[in-house]
Amino acid sequence: MNELTKIDHRVQPYLFNVGYERWSRVFCRMKRTIFITSNIAESMNSTNKFARELPVRRLLEFLTKLMTQWTYENRKRATKSTELGKMYNKKFKKNMIASQNMTAIPSTDQLYTVVEGKRINIVDLGEGTCSCKRFQMNKLPCHMLGQL
Repeated sequence: MNELTKIDHRVQPYLFNVGYERWSRVFCRMKRTIFITSNIAESMNSTNKFARELPVRRLLEFLTKLMTQWTYENRKRATKSTELGKMYNKKFKKNMIASQNMTAIPSTDQLYTVVEGKRINIVDLGEGTCSCKRFQMNKLPCHMLGQL
């Protein structure tokens, strides 16, 4: 906060007035699992320290090779594991069981009407949305999406 005040003295009072929940992850009321905190810039900077002295063309070749290698390794690692974690696996299984009592009626390849008793929800696979709003909230398929 002191560093911000040195840059502009109006920042600190403004942030205090809008409330901590608007700018601090600690006080955020949303589920914090949706925040991605990886810092690709830091990874790139630490990896290419020596390459910064290269001529531009060689630097670009180095960065292209590095990103290609990272992408390949990450894709390879992602295809080996589908484990979500205990809590999310439990929710996913619960949703799968609940989805067995539903009927999915396709409107298009991406749009479905899901009927469960008297409840009707619209699922858009292209947009990744469900009219129940749970999928948009926690990014886990609700039991509506389990049926599709």
